[in-house]
Order: sequence, then C-alpha cells, then structure tokens
Amino acid sequence: MKAKSNSKLHLIILLILFVTGKYATAQDSLVKDLREVTITATRTDKNILDLGRSVTVITAEEIRNSNYNSLADILSQESGFYLPGNGQTPGSNQSVFLQGANSNQTAIFIDGIRISDVSTVNNVIDLSEISLHDIERIEILRGSHSTLFGSSSIGGVINISTNKPSKQGFSSNGGFSTGTFGTGTSILNPYADIAYRFRKGLYVSGSGDFSSVSGLDATIDTVIDPSVFDQRDKDNWKKINSTFTVGYVNPKTKLDITYRYTKSETDIDKSAFVDDDNYVLNFDRNIISTLMRHELTESTRISLSAGISGTTRHAVNDSSINSFDQSYDHQYTEDKYSGLNTNIDLVLNHKFRSIELMGGLARTSESMEAENYIYSATFAPFIFESHTYMKNPDPGTHTNSMYVQTDINGDLLSSKTSKFNLIAGLRYDLHSIFKEQLSFELNPSWKPGRNSLIYFSYSTGYNSPSLYQLYANSIYTPWDGSTGLGLSLGNKFLKPEQSKSTELGFKYKPNSKLFMSVSFFHRKTSNNIEYVYLWNKDTPTELLASDYNRDDYRGDHYINAGNAEVYGAEFNLNYKFLPDFRLVLNLSYAQSELEYSNSKNNEALMREAQVQLYNNGHFLSSENFVQKGLIRRPNTAKAEFIYSGIKKLQSGLVIRYIDDRDDVFYDTQIKPQGALSTVSVDQYILLDVNISYQLSTRVFISSRAENIMNSKYAEIRGFSTRGRAVYFKIAYNL
Repeated sequence: MKAKSNSKLHLIILLILFVTGKYATAQDSLVKDLREVTITATRTDKNILDLGRSVTVITAEEIRNSNYNSLADILSQESGFYLPGNGQTPGSNQSVFLQGANSNQTAIFIDGIRISDVSTVNNVIDLSEISLHDIERIEILRGSHSTLFGSSSIGGVINISTNKPSKQGFSSNGGFSTGTFGTGTSILNPYADIAYRFRKGLYVSGSGDFSSVSGLDATIDTVIDPSVFDQRDKDNWKKINSTFTVGYVNPKTKLDITYRYTKSETDIDKSAFVDDDNYVLNFDRNIISTLMRHELTESTRISLSAGISGTTRHAVNDSSINSFDQSYDHQYTEDKYSGLNTNIDLVLNHKFRSIELMGGLARTSESMEAENYIYSATFAPFIFESHTYMKNPDPGTHTNSMYVQTDINGDLLSSKTSKFNLIAGLRYDLHSIFKEQLSFELNPSWKPGRNSLIYFSYSTGYNSPSLYQLYANSIYTPWDGSTGLGLSLGNKFLKPEQSKSTELGFKYKPNSKLFMSVSFFHRKTSNNIEYVYLWNKDTPTELLASDYNRDDYRGDHYINAGNAEVYGAEFNLNYKFLPDFRLVLNLSYAQSELEYSNSKNNEALMREAQVQLYNNGHFLSSENFVQKGLIRRPNTAKAEFIYSGIKKLQSGLVIRYIDDRDDVFYDTQIKPQGALSTVSVDQYILLDVNISYQLSTRVFISSRAENIMNSKYAEIRGFSTRGRAVYFKIAYNL
C-alpha cells in the first residue's frame, strides 16, 4: 500500500471522527430511536446486540428511501464490501468481495434457498440478475459460517427475504423509476407487486419488474489516432423478473411455494479496452422453491426450505466490423452453458430455559453442461473450426449434510455468569467427490453491561471446487507430435479450499440514539484452487517456447496450490447527533498475502511437467513465493449524513472513499506466453445525494443524484464507469 494513499485515508477518517465527536454532547436532545433489530439468518431469532458476530440488517424502508437501482448499489454502501461492476453501465457483471474473500466465497440465499450459477467457471452469481423491488430485508453475516451454511460461506452470507402480504384482503405496491447516467444513456424500470390474502390465512401474490437500459460503452476507448478504425458501440441491457407465490399463514404456521423467473439480454464487450458490437449474452433462470415454518410447541419449531434452480447462458459473437472498408473479422463463436442445482434443508429448534439447540439435515446437488463452437476464416482460405462439448458425469455432484448448534447462556450455571454466552456448532458434510468435510465454530461473548457486547469467534470453513474446475474436458495435444500429458483442464482430484477464521469484536448501544461496533478479523485459506499452464519438463525454463520447430506447451489444468492470509478491521457507527441529523459511518481495512510452495498435492504433477501459475506467471518450485496485496479489494470509507427535519421529507448526503488497489491484466511479457500481472488503480471519492418525500399515505417519491462531482474513476481497469447521474422514482402502496 502506498504511503500517499494511506495518508489520504487517515485524513478522511480523522475529519469524519472530528465531526462525530463535535456533536457528541447533543445526544440528550435526540428524540427518535434506533430500532431493535432481530437476526433470522442465523436460524435462531436473536437481537443484533446479543449476536456475537459482525452483522447488518437492511430493511424495506431503507431500500425505499435510498432510491438505489440494484442490490449491488445497496451492498456497496456497507462495510467490508467492494463490488466491481456496480459503478459501470447497468447490466455489467457484478461480483461480491466481502472482507477480502474471493467472489465465490460468499453464499447468497433468497428465502432460504441458495442462489448460485453452477454453469460458470467458479460457481459465482451475477448480482445484476436479482431484483431489488420485492425485497423485505437483507441480512449480512460477515465471516465464516460454514457450520450453518456449508460451502462457499468463508467470507460471509447474504440472506434475502422477499415481501409477503401482511394484511387481509387486496394489497399492492409498485412504481416507476428512471434516470440518466451519461450522454445518451437512460434507464427505465417499472415494477409492481400484487397480493390477496384470504380470511383463513391463504394468500396468492405476484410481482414483476422490467429494466431497459441504453448504456455506456462498457470499455474505455484509448484510440486517439484518427487514421485508426475506431467504430465503438454502446452496450445496452434488458431484464425481466417475475415471481408467483401461493402461501398460507396462521399464528403457528407459515408455508409458501414460489416460482421465480429471470431473463436478461446484455450487450457485452470483448475484454478490457476492446469493444465488440456484435457480442450478445442471453441469460435465463427458473426457480421453484418452498419454505415452511411450524411452531410445534411454544419452545419447539421446525423449518423446511427446498428449491430447484436452473440456469442457461447463451453467448453469440457474430463478427465485428474492424476496418473503414466495412470488412469483418470473419469469426463466429457461440457458447451455451446450462446448470441445475437443488437444495433441501430441514431444521429443528428447541429452547430450554438457558439453552437453545438446533439441528439440521441438508442435501445439495449440482449438474452442468457446456457447448462451445468456434469458426474462423480470418486467414482464409485456411479455415479453423472447433466444436467442444462438456457434461459432468451423471448425476453430477451432491453433498449430504448434518449439523448441530447450541446456544448456551451463562445463567445455566449461576446468576454470576449470566453475562456470558457461548455458541458452538459442528457440521459434517459428505461430498460425492472429495468425501468427508468437517466444520466447527466456537463463539463466546460477554456483556459487561446491558448495552454492550464483547465477542470472539473461531470457525473453520471450506469452499468446494466448481463443476467446471472438476470436469472441464479439453485436452491439449502438442502439434509437433511429441508426447502430451493427457490431462484435461478439469481436475476431478481437486480438494476443497479450507479456511480458519477468527474475529474479535465490540458492540455498544448506550441509548436509543447510538449504535457502534468495531471488529478485527483474520482468515487463512489453504488448498487454494489455481489455474495453471503446464510445460515440457525436459526444456529449461528460460528456453520454453523459444524454438518454433518445437512445441513445449502441455496444456492447462486446475490444481490446489498455495495459502492466502487476510487480516483486517471494520468500524460502524449510527448516531443521531442532533434532533434532525443522523450520521451513518463505516470504515473497512484489509490486507493479505498469497504464499506458494511445492506441496505434496502437486509432487506427481511436477515430476511430469513444469507448472506455471496463470495468476502471476510464477513457476512452482521447492522455494516459497509470496505475493502481497488484494486484487480488486480496496480499503473503503463511507459517511452518510441524513436530515429529517422537514415533515415527510428525508435527505441524505453520502461520501464514499475507495482507496487505490491492484487490478490484473494479461501481460504478454511474462514468459513463455504471458500470464496475469498487476497494476495499481487510483483511489477515488464519490459524492451522492438522496431525497425522499411522502407525497401522501399511498404515494412516495424519491430522487438520487449520483457522483455529483462527475469524478473520473475506474472499478476494473479498462472498463468505463458512470459519470454524473440523476434518478427519479415514484412508488405507491395500496
């Protein structure tokens, strides 16, 4: 990290803290309360002040008042998050980096159903597919939670609950939002939810929203020579979300069956700085799910969640014009990916006087197919044509799980220990490929006063390899007739990534006007899954690919290699420092390093070939290699000043600081054939303004000005970002 960047970040932090301290003495005049918030994503109802983990809850009211356009917009305001793609043209792929974890190490659930995309390389969902309008609340659990949620929850869990009708009879809400975020751009988004609840608890509901974006050119144009052909296009996006639910509710039972459908069409560009005017990606997702919760007795509850999700992605690139004479590149590519995942989770909770026990049984399964076609006449009359097909062995992979957690209050022993609490959990997973996996958690906490909490947690977790990493079946055959390795890109002997995480934190709520928390975390992940090149072991490294009469390449492969270590801190404050003013502040800091060395996992492979990491070009050897820094995971700070002194009106000023960080690019100078290298991307500050007004008891209007200073910045090197933007929304509630 550069000293210059650190000094700027420290200056901003000091200025914000000075403002906070200046008004601290005004707390006695405050009149409005911070609400009590209960966390349900932990599968036990628990007040946020009593839960010994770093958590955040975002309510439907907060979503409505903010006038944000997407789930990524909302999450990017929270501590620990960085979501590259969120600030680009709408429809861009949006990834989640939470507390320095990789994008495939945060689990996302909607109404208890895990949402992922098993047809992608690393099983990562694109957040832009999730609609924001039917969300009732978002619960964010930071840190490893594999004991309750299994794989892919090393960095944390995002649990989304959707709207359910709360009153008898007909109800509806909806609205229309629009805006512009640059010259010639626009976004239109009508949406509506309708429901009818019968007298005896049965209800039906449906929702739908449509997004249409005339966007920016997704990539940055660096051509300045007028003699060079440079015909670039803007990248548009269309998306439809729809939901239909049948449910039943009474004082003891909740049950619903839901069907969700998402369809989108996106114009995409080829790569950083490289435009493509004929590249289109179509995406579809169908989900059928059910959620049941029944109170057997006053102290016993049973819950069941189950769902099946199918996705398809169809990408077509049908030649681009590449010269003034309208000639084409004479290439056509078509890629089809489909995935199916199912999950079922049965949970039983029972409360004693000072103990709450929870046990669960779960099963998940995944399968995918991929078909790729390439046709090239670039060097006509020589024609290149390739058609490949991949399918994981039937019936795919599956995991059977059982887990137990106990929540023990200290008054079980005596009144003197009532301020202590201990949560302990254990999970056993049996995977069809890598067999047994054990995860556990210890989470003691202590309340030195009724309004404060000190906590510590130690937990282990894991992240399963994706189906693509296990089964991608392409095999490289040397063109010079030499003997190949016969290894496919996928590696069915991959092991899951393993994590050990600790967290130490403090929460403080001295009165109804102030809430603050600070946490320190450390996570070490081993068996990292890496993509590697394989080279001829008999050719000296410095001579690889130097003789055009010889083919030294032996293909590519996925392996387990290296350890990652991340440590950091987060600070959150919600403080009403004057009767009509509130400050919401969060600061996030994280650093890491990757260490690679020869391991028993790869000894056999290294006897057959030279192994080069694609991520940095390093050749694995007996000597350790350390790479410092997080890719696309900066330190961040946000301050939001909210004013509510005018009846029915609320306004907020949001300042966000994103520190400089490293990004990656393909460096052709890394021998023998290029690999990823890093380059620093500059820090930036964004200034937004939110205004919302209750026009009547049924109608609500809001507006947001984004990046009002029109800051020039980059989230991902080579891709453009939105400039000054204005959005407007009108919403109704019947």
